[in-house]
Amino acid sequence: MSFFKIRNKDTGLFSPGGTYAKYASWSQGGKMWNSIGALRAHLTLIGKNGGIPLNWEVVEYKMIELSAKQPAEYIDPKKLLEKLKG
Repeated sequence: MSFFKIRNKDTGLFSPGGTYAKYASWSQGGKMWNSIGALRAHLTLIGKNGGIPLNWEVVEYKMIELSAKQPAEYIDPKKLLEKLKG
């Protein structure tokens, strides 16, 4: 599975998405698009609102499953005991 982000090549920061992303606050996290279609729709909208800056790039990420665990394994043991005691 792939997902996509838009990065500013000059700053290394990621787009927050939205119609006026060029003017918004970019961040280290940014928005993630879950499909190429959603990304294309966003870029088309940006293109219609003044154009896509040349210092933008699309970064594609691959998501892979590393492990599967029970949800309780991610809970602090002390808090889990508190919940079980009621």
